[in-house]
Amino acid sequence: MKRAYADVSFGQLHYRELGEGEPILFLHKTPSSSVQFERCAPFLAHAGYRVLALDTPGFGLSDRHPTQPTMREYGLAVHQFLDALGIDKLHLFGHHTGATIALEAAGQNQARFLTLGFGGILAVETDEERDALKPYLGTYLWEPDSRGEFLERYPTKPLNDWLTEDDPEQYLIEATAYLEAGPLFWWSYEGVRNHRPYDILPALTMPTLFLNQELGRCHDQTVRAHAVTPGAKYVCLPGTSEGCMDDPAAFAGAVLAFLKA
Repeated sequence: MKRAYADVSFGQLHYRELGEGEPILFLHKTPSSSVQFERCAPFLAHAGYRVLALDTPGFGLSDRHPTQPTMREYGLAVHQFLDALGIDKLHLFGHHTGATIALEAAGQNQARFLTLGFGGILAVETDEERDALKPYLGTYLWEPDSRGEFLERYPTKPLNDWLTEDDPEQYLIEATAYLEAGPLFWWSYEGVRNHRPYDILPALTMPTLFLNQELGRCHDQTVRAHAVTPGAKYVCLPGTSEGCMDDPAAFAGAVLAFLKA
């Protein structure tokens, strides 16, 4: 995939691009980067789409917001990125944290998006749920040290907890992305935790896809979010939240089937 930068109000956003045709923008999970979509992008590009994958602010090679952002700022960054590329209308797909960012961006300007897709979404509904997520945020918090002792806590622990075994390339790709995110990676998690998705989901008007995974970390929340979204399509694939890396053909195939329908 070609790599480039776009200028936004707080710095530069890095992105990957492949193919020509109608654009579709992918937003990654936390703490990954646009590299998450390297394996599935060729399937979509071959089908005639211009595939864009963004390093969201503070991840990959993109600049971080100068202060801790809410989902509003992450959503606005998507629009600034599209403005910089001169893209008026496109398809938008977000994975986990990227799904929440995609939802917020759509809520800010629905007319811009031809379709909307969520690859698992942690749609938090109540204050009790938000409070219950606080301890989880502390599980992987880290600070660097001069001897690398932090590496066992991060990125080794989340990589071993989340990634599929026996895929060394994926492990190396994600380990690099996790470290690029730095110790403030949790900013986006906090943005998701405090977001109000159920203020937006029932009001969505564009064709919407909920692409779930049987063993996905956001499986139940994705089912619940789909239930309140008018006319949305629901697809559940085998496997874990790493589906776009583990089985990119199936993942891309589900997205393509939705787009072509």
